[in-house]
Amino acid sequence: MIFYTNSTKHLVGQLKTGKFVLKRFSDGEIYAKIEENVKNKSVWVVASTFAPADNLLELVFLLDALKRCGAKTNLIVPYFGYSRQDRIVEGECFSSKLICGWLKNFNLKKIITLNIHGVSSTGHK
Repeated sequence: MIFYTNSTKHLVGQLKTGKFVLKRFSDGEIYAKIEENVKNKSVWVVASTFAPADNLLELVFLLDALKRCGAKTNLIVPYFGYSRQDRIVEGECFSSKLICGWLKNFNLKKIITLNIHGVSSTGHK
């Protein structure tokens, strides 16, 4: 069973996906709801965390909804935004560690990342 956020809708294409709602209220708040039984089932979530931050929030809300339904969740992250902020520098947020800490709370079975340090605007890695 596959679930996805709006950041990866184009990658999922014609694949059969789980039944869920991921929408916005009129004030822009994000809402996630799982609409089928996923208890003790292995599911995959496909989501990228690049800007805007709403992509990350959609992922966190979808993972929380799946966890509350008892799913055994796996995650595929085609682009892991904030991964370049992976060093401890005094006075700076350690963003990649913070986001990984959030993800850890969802007891994910597997995490697959495809683009940790993507190509920069100059074309250099």
